[in-house]
Amino acid sequence: MTSLARTVLVTGSSRGLGLEFVRQLAVAEYPPKVIIATCRNPDKATELLALARDYQQIKAFPYKLAWQTRGKLGLLKEEIKSLSPCTITMHMISRDYTTNPIQTPRRIQSAQAPYTNTTCNLLVTQWFFKCLPQRPS
Repeated sequence: MTSLARTVLVTGSSRGLGLEFVRQLAVAEYPPKVIIATCRNPDKATELLALARDYQQIKAFPYKLAWQTRGKLGLLKEEIKSLSPCTITMHMISRDYTTNPIQTPRRIQSAQAPYTNTTCNLLVTQWFFKCLPQRPS
């Protein structure tokens, strides 16, 4: 039997649900060939880095939504293309915003939640699909 997807993208993988998705995928009976685990700062994601050392299919990458508008994604795009994913399954958890609850009124914080949990995910998905190589005919 083969895995359900050759490549899986998990965002927000430094902790919580994202990290657990990466862990469960890695230990599955038929794991994906590549698990692209993104988070804002992989160097500080000690549990994710430990998993990546134990399971060679886990590739940890930094990813910040703000990079899309700052031209910082070229290297990441080339690294992802080199993995040659032809099929991809995505789990998206986006928390790529900073709020200070003391200085930010609750109404503004509440307004940011739909943007963070839907719009950011759509933008990340759109960008990663552009990274995929064309499937051979």
